[in-house]
Amino acid sequence: MQVTVENGRAVKVQGHPDHPPTHGALCTKVSRYTERTYHAERVLHPLKRVGPKGSGRFERVRWDDALGDIAARLSAIAGPNGASAEAIVIFRELAVHMGSLDPCFVESDEALARTAFRPAREGGIDFAALREHGWVKLDIAEAPFADGNFQTPGGKCRIDAPGYGVPDYVPNYESPTSSPALAARYPLAMISPPERNFLNSSFVNVKSLRGIEGEPVVEIADADARARGIATGQVVRIFNDRGNISCKAIVGARARPGVVNGLGIWWKKLSSDGRNVNELTHQGLTDIGRAPSFYDCLVEVEPAERATR
Repeated sequence: MQVTVENGRAVKVQGHPDHPPTHGALCTKVSRYTERTYHAERVLHPLKRVGPKGSGRFERVRWDDALGDIAARLSAIAGPNGASAEAIVIFRELAVHMGSLDPCFVESDEALARTAFRPAREGGIDFAALREHGWVKLDIAEAPFADGNFQTPGGKCRIDAPGYGVPDYVPNYESPTSSPALAARYPLAMISPPERNFLNSSFVNVKSLRGIEGEPVVEIADADARARGIATGQVVRIFNDRGNISCKAIVGARARPGVVNGLGIWWKKLSSDGRNVNELTHQGLTDIGRAPSFYDCLVEVEPAERATR
């Protein structure tokens, strides 16, 4: 991302034209960053409505009061409504149905919640106080690093700070170096970012946004397309050992050689074959945060008519 700064103030935010996956494109949210940041009506403090809804009458309140009010309101509506069920109940029942023996599916809600916090004696949060009040203020300054003050010799943020080492490189689950035999069969790395107008899957339900994006596609580099006899608009099959999907190909420079962009978040029912890119990604987790690693995925692509012969 490129930010133009004049007299200490950001005046323009642009995508970097040399960024391979985006080629300078930014989502609507980020492209209007300066407008939101410097808007004259930007809310800088907690405000509480003191008049009828729609009257525009608010008064400034303390953060403690605002958080306490929000916590109380959320607690009042936390119970399930009618025949609905909480997400954790659904996950537990699905786990039983699928035969999962992971202990997390039999732990209580409170036991699971406690795993997210360090004990108070270790500088963490007093869980009893959290349960009682609904929120707990952390024992840190409001903006601890606004003026630097990092625990480094110069007080600045450093990737290679003495005594802390540098971030480790963790190889992909699937790549020519970590799994050469697999890469020989599936030589293309697939990433699955959302379509530009789909921030998340709920946006796919907006007819106007679907109209902009059209239909699911895969973007493939010119050289990779030529080697496989693929042209823009042609229906292709993307596959690996986990599954396969079919969609139209877009040939061009948006995809780097050796990489295909399987634009995702499309609901299965909106795809021509009733499948989406989730058919191809694996269940491996990242080393930090134990998050999904769905950008770590090797595939092959071929014309759909070749697959049916």
